[in-house]
Amino acid sequence: MGEGLCSECLEKGCNIKGFPSTLRKIEAYFHAEADVPENKTQEAIDKYIYENCELGPIDNTFPLYVQDHVNELKSKGLIY
Repeated sequence: MGEGLCSECLEKGCNIKGFPSTLRKIEAYFHAEADVPENKTQEAIDKYIYENCELGPIDNTFPLYVQDHVNELKSKGLIY
């Protein structure tokens, strides 16, 4: 799997602000049948992103801060 954020995630802001932001989006936008505790774990969200988003590399189209802090942002779960 490549690194970065998929275009869908960038467009929807899925994981740009980390797990709490993603969790709020799930609670706000998921259909009731999908808005269940097992879909609200970091592992479930990561699995969904890896299975449904095509990740691209962090390249010069990303802000300089992101380019310069890839490992730090990965360790915080802000990018994959």
